[in-house]
Amino acid sequence: MPVPQSNPIAATDAPATVDPLHRYLHFEKAYLAGELDPAFDRLSTWDLRMVVNGDEPDEVLAWGREMLRNYRPDHILDANDGWRYVGIVTSDVKYGSGDVKHDRPELQQYQNILMNGGVCGRRAFFGRFILRASGYRQSHAPAVVMPLWRTARPKAGSSTSVAAGELAGPVDRTTSEVEDVDRTATSWRLRKPAPTRNPT
Repeated sequence: MPVPQSNPIAATDAPATVDPLHRYLHFEKAYLAGELDPAFDRLSTWDLRMVVNGDEPDEVLAWGREMLRNYRPDHILDANDGWRYVGIVTSDVKYGSGDVKHDRPELQQYQNILMNGGVCGRRAFFGRFILRASGYRQSHAPAVVMPLWRTARPKAGSSTSVAAGELAGPVDRTTSEVEDVDRTATSWRLRKPAPTRNPT
């Protein structure tokens, strides 16, 4: 099923859906130019599905990478994997909906979000977008959850981590490396084992 493309309102002649061949060629070119996350070449087919499935036009993906490299390279180089790329949401995407009315029709929605901010959903959508643009897998989660994909604590001796209910980290990971995860309405947390009683 084709992915509907989210175009600027003023771009009335833009394609209605994302062209899968153009999307592949876009990411191939970005990969060969060294613009994507260093782990991009180790992503499985399943993980790649969560990189290329965005609704943004390819030129907006390129804009996102270029904007981050030029404007906030500190978020690309962040040593904290949990905030790499998406740190821009907290530093530059204003919280509040008062300026949403100033969204410009010639800009794509993610460009407008960076310019005018938003609450919950808009900020989360921008975080997911910047992960995709950077070649890092993202996943859909409730709108109030920021795409912090490496925030949970892996089991001792494991390099795997959890976010938004899915695994992140090395591609050769297995679910047995991760402690049990329990989904709540707005977040993911590690399930604590029930206390045991000593029947005496």
